[in-house]
Amino acid sequence: MDSLLLISILLGILIVGIVVGYLIRKSIAEAKISSAETLAKQIVDEAHRNADASKKEALLEAKDENHKLRQQTEDELRERRNEVQKQENRLMQKEENLDRKSETLDKRELMLERKEQSLTEKQQQIEEMESKVEATLQEQQTELERISGYTTDYRLDKLFLKESNKKLRMNQHY
Repeated sequence: MDSLLLISILLGILIVGIVVGYLIRKSIAEAKISSAETLAKQIVDEAHRNADASKKEALLEAKDENHKLRQQTEDELRERRNEVQKQENRLMQKEENLDRKSETLDKRELMLERKEQSLTEKQQQIEEMESKVEATLQEQQTELERISGYTTDYRLDKLFLKESNKKLRMNQHY
């Protein structure tokens, strides 16, 4: 019996050893699994932090690039607006110059029309005066002819004859 007892004890110890070994192994395995899970969780957390940092950095770079592009666009737009404003100012100055020239030409044209009208009126007045003078001269001529009894042709013939006689006498003296 002793051997049976010894075998039973040994079997009991072996079973207890197997159970204890199993439990220790299980405990060690669980500890390793827990440690691996913790390490995996740390790695995942670190990866998330790195991803978030990379995401924030990429977002910051994108915002910075967006700001630069916006600034460039605004600068180009401002420059174009300035150019357009300069062109508008030049056009306005040219338009104002043309308006002034047009006004000056209109004034000159009006002045010339007035002068032309004035000259036409003066010409008419002169023609009327000449007509009156001719009529008056004709009346005086007629009155003189009536008073003297000689016509103009007769007096001209007489004057011509008188002058011819003077020339003849002068020629005879020389």
